[in-house]
Amino acid sequence: MLTLARRAATLVALTLAVIVGASLPASATFADAATVSTSVTTLTVAAPSGLAVTDTCWGIHYSVTFTWPASTTPVGVTGYRVTAYLNDGTTSVLGTTDAATRTLTFTSDTSFLDYQPRITVTTLTSYGWTAQSTRSAVLAC
Repeated sequence: MLTLARRAATLVALTLAVIVGASLPASATFADAATVSTSVTTLTVAAPSGLAVTDTCWGIHYSVTFTWPASTTPVGVTGYRVTAYLNDGTTSVLGTTDAATRTLTFTSDTSFLDYQPRITVTTLTSYGWTAQSTRSAVLAC
């Protein structure tokens, strides 16, 4: 019987403690202050400019060498892609170079010129961003 009375008294005391504790307001203060400064730099990928085209036609053969200056993008340039835009609405990748190589030679027969190709050079980066140059004039012999 004594155990039952102790359990009941304990239960009543705990219940009162919960009710009284829940009715008291919480009190917390924060005295520590900190200044936060952030800065975000925006990276822009620059397309090569000043594409130079040197071509040669002989018989049914056509050879063209493209040369361009390095992209001014400060970090992450992994290479360049040279693409031909054709008058039938399609594109053709003529080649891809590494970052140090800024020249590409393409050889074909002269029927390639029937598609009035215009050339772009695209800067490729390690983080997946790209930038494409403006299209060249139509290639012709």
